[in-house]
Amino acid sequence: MSKSAVARKLGISRNTVARYANKPDGYTPVIEKQPQETSVDPYLPYIRDMLQTAKDEDVHIPTTVIYDAIKQQGYDGSLRWLQQVIGKHEIRSRILAEELVRFETEPGKQMQVDWIEFPKDNLSAFVATMGHSRASYVQYITNEKIETLIECHLNAFKYFGGVPQEGLYDNMRTVIIKRNAYGYGKHQLNAMFEDFAKHCGFKIKVCKPYRAKTKGKVEKFNHYLRYSFHNGLRVKLAMKNYELNIDNANSEVIKWLDNIASFPAIKTLEEFDYNFTVGVNSKQINELASLEFVRRCENIILLGQSGVGKTHLAIALAYKAVQNRYKVKFITTADLLSNAVTAKRDKRYDSFLKSVLNPSILIIDELGYFNMTKEESNHFFQIISKRYEKGSTIITSNLVFSKWKQVFGGDKIVTTAILDRVLHHSHVINIQGDSYRLKEQKEAGKIDLDLFKNEEKSHNKLSDN
Repeated sequence: MSKSAVARKLGISRNTVARYANKPDGYTPVIEKQPQETSVDPYLPYIRDMLQTAKDEDVHIPTTVIYDAIKQQGYDGSLRWLQQVIGKHEIRSRILAEELVRFETEPGKQMQVDWIEFPKDNLSAFVATMGHSRASYVQYITNEKIETLIECHLNAFKYFGGVPQEGLYDNMRTVIIKRNAYGYGKHQLNAMFEDFAKHCGFKIKVCKPYRAKTKGKVEKFNHYLRYSFHNGLRVKLAMKNYELNIDNANSEVIKWLDNIASFPAIKTLEEFDYNFTVGVNSKQINELASLEFVRRCENIILLGQSGVGKTHLAIALAYKAVQNRYKVKFITTADLLSNAVTAKRDKRYDSFLKSVLNPSILIIDELGYFNMTKEESNHFFQIISKRYEKGSTIITSNLVFSKWKQVFGGDKIVTTAILDRVLHHSHVINIQGDSYRLKEQKEAGKIDLDLFKNEEKSHNKLSDN
């Protein structure tokens, strides 16, 4: 790269580049100049979203279109200056070059936080979504002050049953005073919120600029909240000549969170493809859809490899129950045990047990993807034992029952006790077939499904030896 190119890239003079280029190897300059905000900076997230959408739609938009769009939002600079800033940040080339990366976190590690505004109702909402489980908490508020933010965090911690290791924030003004105030990546944070975070024991993590997808879980939930809950509630109240306010909004959203919003996605029985899998009897599923199994406190065990539709059926049956005013809770095995261990440590175990015993249906997803410790196995037994004949439990697992012993740490006594309670009064559905997700990828021409079949056969041969 030439000195002129470096100068343009850094926004400094060519002479400055030349001066530092003559310094000895390893020399680190001390730059005391604070980064200057330009008139384009407030619109960069919107510009990035425009370019990202254009990439997703496989179309090109010129800078003049972007210029017209941000002028309507208040930008008063020139087209030339906009072109220079976009070029300096290399936004176009970076978007074209990057691949979408899923940001996944361990159970209990990260809570993504955001505000969502409802100007027509003079309300906002604090939204917190756990990065691993996608479990979410919502609280309607009338202001976005620091005191309100702290109160919402405390309520979220109480709702989730513990404090995450870190909170992820974008450009929340009550958290981030100024980006890069003390150097690149060293932001000036609200001192009061910093003290609060230290007191509670979680770290404040800031999204990289113009990378909203870093906290895509909470962004996706915001859309879900607005269109699946808020707008619907507004219409229902209007039909009864009531206005939406902070009291009825918070009252209704908690009920919604405790039911539908705990699902990672809404699935229905009508969407299930019975022709794709083997072992799923439509007559049996329709009988379960009558919800007699809930009234009789019977369990459902869904077995099969990843992607065959176990979770789909579990959610679809539970969604049917929610529509009939039954209380339902969905949770992964990893989150269930993480919450149990944390609650025991923090002396909140009774409260935790109440949260998993109260629902008419408890869905425990993904049993068998890791082996439990002795403590975790005991927690799992306690939950199954206390729900026995008092509520319905739906479990999805990739392992046949003969392999459950290894999941529970090789403890034959605990495994037998769990299976005894799970299988008594139960409906077992053993689903066979290929992964539906891999099927979709094959149809899109992205993978060869036969490779997975061959790999699975080889794996089974090795397992038999």
